[in-house]
Amino acid sequence: MDTLVKSLITFFLLSLAAGCGSSIADIKDTRQNLGALPTKESVSDGASLRGTFIDLDTKIQNLEKLTDKPLVLVFAQDLCSDCYEEHETWINSLKQANISPENVHIVTVLVGATQADATAWHADVKAPWTVGIDDKLKLYKSYFGDAFGTPALVVGVPGKGIVYRHIGITKRAKVEEFTGAWE
Repeated sequence: MDTLVKSLITFFLLSLAAGCGSSIADIKDTRQNLGALPTKESVSDGASLRGTFIDLDTKIQNLEKLTDKPLVLVFAQDLCSDCYEEHETWINSLKQANISPENVHIVTVLVGATQADATAWHADVKAPWTVGIDDKLKLYKSYFGDAFGTPALVVGVPGKGIVYRHIGITKRAKVEEFTGAWE
C-alpha cells in the first residue's frame, strides 16, 4: 500500500509540472499576421499587442492602453517552479541594482488560475508590477496558439509592435535587448 500511495503522489506531482517549462519544438500560431514560429523563440513582424486580462482587483485591463513604453507580457502558472524561478531572478536583480522598472511595463498573467490562486501567488512572489489572470487561456492562445508551456513571454515596443516571443525561462538581459535597460 505504501508503494501505491508513493506512486500516486509521484504521478500527481509530475502531472502538475507537465506544462511548466515545457520545451516546445513546433509552435502553431493562430494569428495570421504573426506567421508560423518554427522554434520556441521568435522575433516577430511587428503586430501590436492586443487583448485583455483581469487584474487582481477583478478589473478588465486592456493591453492596447499600455503603448507609451515597452511592454513585457509574461505568462505563468501559479504552481510552475520555472515561472517562480524566473520571477524571483528578475525581482532579485532589480533589488540588487536598486531599481524599479519605470521605463517598461511588466505584466504577469497567470494562465488557468483562480482569483484566490493569483492573489496568493502575488503575495508570495511580491512582483512589483501588475499581475492578472487569463483563466480560460484566451490571451495566451492569441499569441501562442495551441502550443503550451510556461513561463512564456511576449515583448512589444512602441512603434515596432511585437518584437520577441519566447516559451521557457528568459533572462532579464535578453528582454532588455528589446526594451532597453530597465531603469
